Amino acid sequence: MLDAANFPDDIAALKAMRIAAQAREDRKYERIERLEKLVAAFNQAASVANPVPIR
Repeated sequence: MLDAANFPDDIAALKAMRIAAQAREDRKYERIERLEKLVAAFNQAASVANPVPIR
């Protein structure tokens, strides 16, 4: 259970915590986008290196 004594009681501290949490979330989504682009590039390179034969 959360202990209320550990919560900051300063509005500025709460706002700073919220801003920091939002920045972390934004970085997560940016990293996901970079990884998706990297996977697409690997897939493209793999298909060029090993083309599927035409039947």
